[in-house]
This record gives sequence, C-alpha cells and structure tokens, in this order.
Amino acid sequence: MNTETWIVVADKAHTRIFSKKKLGQDWKKLNVIVRDTTGEDNIPSKGTVRGAGHGVRALVDEEGMERRMYDHYYREVAEHLNKARTQHQYGDLLLVAS
Repeated sequence: MNTETWIVVADKAHTRIFSKKKLGQDWKKLNVIVRDTTGEDNIPSKGTVRGAGHGVRALVDEEGMERRMYDHYYREVAEHLNKARTQHQYGDLLLVAS
C-alpha cells in the first residue's frame, strides 16, 4: 500500500501536482499541466457570422468552442490522475481548486 499523498492544486489554466511521503516533509513538485491556449485568439466573437461553405452561413457558438477547449484540459488532468491511481502511485489525494 502506497502511503504517499498527492496534493493537486488547480485553476482554469494550470494544474500543479505535488507529493508528500510523510508528515513534516516538504512538498515535492511532480508535474505541471498547463491548459493549451493556442487557439483562443482565433475564437470569433459570439454571434459572428462565418461562411459555412456552399453559400450557407452559420452563427459561431463561441461558448461551445471555449467549453471544448476547457473540456480537453480537464480530461487531460483526470486521465493523468486516474492513470496514477491505477498504478498505485499515491495512497491519498488532496484536491485544491481555485
């Protein structure tokens, strides 16, 4: 049984994962996951009309595009933690969301 505790500190842009083996020990940084913001500058304003091909025009769903970018980030964090759990890399998990 693993007695290591992982402390996960996350906000909407960064997730930092620390470990601590015993009481009184300093936290050791294990990993940092950063949300990819590459395409954010290309998200058009809500209600912008874009050509959808063949003369069809569609309103852009800005909120849906942004939500998909966040969903990808949250999924990446969840998959990382689940993989570590199944590999017994930690015994306890403390989540801190800001």
